[in-house]
Amino acid sequence: MTMRILGAPLRYVQGPGAIDRLAEEVSIVGVGPAAVVIDPVARSLLGERITRQLPDARVMEFGGECTATEIAACAREAGDARLLIGIGGGKAIDTAKGAAIERGVPVAIVPTIASNDSPTSHIAVVYTPEHAVEGVRHMKTNPALVLVDTAVIAAAPRRFLAAGIGDAMSKPYELAGALAGGGLNFFPVGRPNSPRPSSHAPGKSSWRMARRLWRQARPTMPSSAWSRRRSC
Repeated sequence: MTMRILGAPLRYVQGPGAIDRLAEEVSIVGVGPAAVVIDPVARSLLGERITRQLPDARVMEFGGECTATEIAACAREAGDARLLIGIGGGKAIDTAKGAAIERGVPVAIVPTIASNDSPTSHIAVVYTPEHAVEGVRHMKTNPALVLVDTAVIAAAPRRFLAAGIGDAMSKPYELAGALAGGGLNFFPVGRPNSPRPSSHAPGKSSWRMARRLWRQARPTMPSSAWSRRRSC
């Protein structure tokens, strides 16, 4: 009999202004003090709103690359935190995941760009200081909370949303290749589900979803701050 495993966030919240629910959502999934890993651009845009909601949280600024050293430093600085919160792009998020793995605590994710699928996954990709992939670390479960403020996502440079659409559209082909090669998914004994034939190519629904996300929230933050963001 085939063993199948599904991993997903415990709680997923999405909508314009969702960032202002952060304290409430953290109180639902959290069990004690929190520590925040946040990238510099996200901090310049959202820092005041975050510290106003979580005044007692330890805030750690992401150093720019998700290395083993960066993860270990964040894990140490987190102190007695019982929940790690990752805010920013994919590498800042993965650093928070890595620190959560080292501390043995759950993680909450607040993505600020839509260029990658890191927010909901239970893996963290670790890089060398020279920006080469060093390995992949695994959490035991997916994030306890994923909070997506669509106003923040829509205000980011368009190239990040375009990258995210392209990443999503590539998944059926990646899955087909994994199935053809007999590959496992990221759970030790799980195998990918076979896609329906119609899902092997992106259809009109993909474009409708992208347009709906773009229209849902108007840019509300200065583009000058976003222009400094790298694709992380």
